[in-house]
Amino acid sequence: MTTPVPEQSAPSPEPAPSALPSTGLPAPDPAEAPPKQRRRWSRRRIALLLSAAAVLGVAGGGGAGYAIQAQRPPTPLPPLAGDTLHYPAGRGAVPALTADQDDAVRTDGDLTKLLISAPAGSAPSGATIVPDGWLSQGDYARYFKRPDGEFRWLLDHGFRRAAQVSWSQGSRDVLVQLVQFQKANEADVKTDLTDLQGYAGQDCGPNPVPVPDSGDGMVYPGSATRSYSDGGHFYVGCAYVRHGDLLLDIHIYDQNRVPAQAVMALVQSQLERL
Repeated sequence: MTTPVPEQSAPSPEPAPSALPSTGLPAPDPAEAPPKQRRRWSRRRIALLLSAAAVLGVAGGGGAGYAIQAQRPPTPLPPLAGDTLHYPAGRGAVPALTADQDDAVRTDGDLTKLLISAPAGSAPSGATIVPDGWLSQGDYARYFKRPDGEFRWLLDHGFRRAAQVSWSQGSRDVLVQLVQFQKANEADVKTDLTDLQGYAGQDCGPNPVPVPDSGDGMVYPGSATRSYSDGGHFYVGCAYVRHGDLLLDIHIYDQNRVPAQAVMALVQSQLERL
């Protein structure tokens, strides 16, 4: 037996555009009508708007603050604490030193010509004589108890050159030395002076006498007894003075005590030559 299939009713046709309710306006063309969608603000545009708002806010706040501050009376500043500045009455260029007045011109020349001369009637000292008056770094280091250590110290602290003169007169032997350092090592002259003066009290004698107008120069009278290897004794008076990049080293050896005046006379004569 065959089951009958119900007939489906045909869909009713859509009314024609003319059958729609009339609104008084022509019906829009579906092909020309734009699609409807939500438009979002881009992040860049939001940032520009926020920046503009911040600038306007700062400008507006600054302008308002300036207007308020302009209406206030000025606050006087406290007086300055301190002495009044003083200026010299006149200014002028310092005149250049002549060659006779400039110590550097003389000390950069021949050191042997700046040494004091041996007095008349004296004899060369055979123990300390050098052929031409010049001392090498090794020659000068041999005057110390530890020549190797002294040689290294001079090498590390700008030793430049040295000169000496010596003589014998009666029972007295005199040794005068000028030791020069490099210009950049003038501070080492002070160091060398301090070290040598530290031992002078034992080697020469206590109670040093300051050298006038020398800053830190000292004369040590020969009052301490020194012994020869054969059992005899002697005295040593000494002086250490610095003059710019020069160190003045004077020793007087005698069988009798050496007064400070004898050493000071040699120091003054040598400083006058410098």
